[in-house]
Amino acid sequence: GRKSGRVYKTPLLASRFVNLLVVRTVRGRSQWVKNLAATPQTNLWLEGEPKPVWAYVVNDGALRSEGLPEPSPLVELMLDGFKPLSEKTGSSFAVLDLRAGMN
Repeated sequence: GRKSGRVYKTPLLASRFVNLLVVRTVRGRSQWVKNLAATPQTNLWLEGEPKPVWAYVVNDGALRSEGLPEPSPLVELMLDGFKPLSEKTGSSFAVLDLRAGMN
């Protein structure tokens, strides 16, 4: 949690595109997106092990991922596609870049 420091496990819907993972929560009004936006350089469990990721978060139609490198053209394209959907529906999405550990 961004305030408590506790580690939470949150079930997510995800689609993988090569080195990117697009995620959305299965619950409405979940705090996961605020936690992820507050700590966009994080780890995620994937294929049984932790992976470092950069999380580009779209919430209420706005990008919220401070302190990350400029997104790749593919990430930018995906974010541009999710912004209107997020704005109209109030849904939150994150594009997780799995290349974070490759530096």
